[in-house]
Amino acid sequence: MPNLPISQLPSASTLEGAEIFPLVQGGITKQTTFATLASGSYEANSYYLSAYHTDSIYLTGSAYSIYSMSFNTTDLSNGISISGSDNSKIKFYNNGVYNIQFSAQIDKTNSSNHKLYIWLAKNGTNVAYSNTAVAIFGGSNEESVAAWNFYTKASVGDYYQLLMATTDSNVIIQADPSPTGSIPAIPSIILTVGRVG
Repeated sequence: MPNLPISQLPSASTLEGAEIFPLVQGGITKQTTFATLASGSYEANSYYLSAYHTDSIYLTGSAYSIYSMSFNTTDLSNGISISGSDNSKIKFYNNGVYNIQFSAQIDKTNSSNHKLYIWLAKNGTNVAYSNTAVAIFGGSNEESVAAWNFYTKASVGDYYQLLMATTDSNVIIQADPSPTGSIPAIPSIILTVGRVG
């Protein structure tokens, strides 16, 4: 094949991992595969966190008292951690745009109807217009789930928190053991965070 500019080369099909690429390392031209390039750069540039809470969180204070969602177990993390004395701070070690996602299992201990508010705070300050109200109906042991996500910007050293308040003191963020032993237990809160840009 004659020498052609890159723009005139035929398009490659879907990469499978074994393709060979040249690179210069220490002034010497060497070779590597696409799979090696992809695995090395992915871990180095991808920042993520997967965490959850194995215990119930009882919102027993007066109406509109503020609580933090906390996390006592970390599954996976790279460049993001859970910090703070109450394990509620989602701390970032790299600049970027991040997707913060959570799900929380909600229950209550009486038959009254309540509202639970959940919002985002950055470095201890509420994020404007990040609040959502969840209506809690029915009796006790009638769990519902709040789950949504936030796209946020973070710089090195920033931290975010998921905060809560309720109109009543009978609300629980509920964790449950396995109902049969053959399926997993239920955490009160699940958190995932990943850099998207």
